[in-house]
Amino acid sequence: MHILKYVFLVVSLFSNLLYKQNFRENESSNFINKIICENFDYSTMENKSNHENNNENFQLLVKFNYETIISNELNNDKERKEEFERLKEYYYTKNCEIVKNIELNLFDDYYISKYSPFISITSQNNELFNDNLMNIANDDNVENIYVNIKHNNEENVISALNYIDFKNYLNNEQYDAEGVTVGILEPGIVDKNHKNLANSNLVVRDEWYYKETVTEHATMIASVISGENGIAKKCKLLSVELSGDAISEIDWLIDNGVNVINCSYGDKNPTGKYSSKSAYMDYISSTYKITFIASSGNTGDTNSYVSNPGLGYNVITIGACNSTSGVNTKFSSFNVIDGPRKPNIVAPGDNLRISNFNNRYSGTSLSAAIVTGCVAALMKKDTLLKYHPERVASRLYAYSNNPNSSFFGNGFDNYVGAGVINFNNIIELKSERNYYINKNDNSRTFSVNLNANDEFRLVLSCLANANGNASGTRYSDYNIYLYDSNNNLVNYEATNVDTLELLEMKITKTDTYTIKIIRNNEMPYDYEYISVNYCIK
Repeated sequence: MHILKYVFLVVSLFSNLLYKQNFRENESSNFINKIICENFDYSTMENKSNHENNNENFQLLVKFNYETIISNELNNDKERKEEFERLKEYYYTKNCEIVKNIELNLFDDYYISKYSPFISITSQNNELFNDNLMNIANDDNVENIYVNIKHNNEENVISALNYIDFKNYLNNEQYDAEGVTVGILEPGIVDKNHKNLANSNLVVRDEWYYKETVTEHATMIASVISGENGIAKKCKLLSVELSGDAISEIDWLIDNGVNVINCSYGDKNPTGKYSSKSAYMDYISSTYKITFIASSGNTGDTNSYVSNPGLGYNVITIGACNSTSGVNTKFSSFNVIDGPRKPNIVAPGDNLRISNFNNRYSGTSLSAAIVTGCVAALMKKDTLLKYHPERVASRLYAYSNNPNSSFFGNGFDNYVGAGVINFNNIIELKSERNYYINKNDNSRTFSVNLNANDEFRLVLSCLANANGNASGTRYSDYNIYLYDSNNNLVNYEATNVDTLELLEMKITKTDTYTIKIIRNNEMPYDYEYISVNYCIK
């Protein structure tokens, strides 16, 4: 009997070594191609012993390859709830059917998404190269496995904020954000006992089976959005702690009816490259029509790389400026290596005081919180914004102010995007066109009367079609052309790097102008909405 055990052990060890050797020699094989390591070098990890890595946890985001579906048109909360239930049944049923063939109990922890074609797995390093990972990768239902070292998010702060030029609307019930639900997704949860939040409608996911940590940063963000002297006074706040990827946290927020999600965090070591973290936010935004607002990061005085999830095409990404000239701060990130243009706009985030906190604080986290509060207030005034993130984006960008009253010309500025958020402009200068576009629509046209010396700005926004795979995001490419009454081309904007177009100029002749919007590529949806906002000063 002992001899048989010995023989069996030798054979098992030899088989395992042979399997690993085959694994190394066939890195071009199908299952290796599915594994994408985003924040570490795949080759160096294999050379480390289990002893060297036994303190590291890895987050596996497993993307399934079945067809994704998006929500139908949403116009009110009843339609939204019914549609989300339909999608929830579709995705959760599909996911549960697939995971029957995956031995998830062999991993430390896992989560099956209810709203997306993903599962999330937490694994110790010594499990990454055993049969468990290989079996998952070899499953025909698996499209990609994104692997990240866990706990690689950090708060984008030198801390927090309190004030924006919103005073005329602060106590106006039209803008108190009642009926709007704001999610705070952070590497920590809000202190529900903090003085600033005594009168707030706050729900915190703080369960015994989650390891939640109260943080000052999350509490400051909540204070800015809807605290004692916050912006969106009567909104409902949802606080959830981010741990690894955001799948279970986003599911919880959707379950609780979130309309806009604030992400004042980012990669600990940003690279400026679009990753699965941003792709997942893009997927949620395009599928469930939820608005995401993220900080750009605070690496402006080093490599300036914008961090994920702020690199999302459907994410409104906020940089920091000072409160006097609107010039971007030295720490505000703006450098993008691979992805859309960022930041999209800036908001005050330098040397700000927050009620009931002792110091002054700076950081793009605070800037993002200011914008989130403003967006929540706008959603109270115009409820359709709750179901159309592309409308939120075009309004914010069209009515932003250029620093020092200068013109950018066409396109977004590298440092401040469309400029400094201005809530009063959004309310007073609103002029909007919203179009339903299908695959047969290649263009739209409308007219506008402009006078000599008018300052004219027009912004177009649409949503990218994302399936959650970092390489699977697609978007329509629209160009804008401005013609005078004699059909002479006066100006145009034609970029193809993201979902946005910005045209800005000073008008030289009083006339009736024609604006033509032309699509240049194959639409990634069967239909989509485009939002066009313009302002005349």
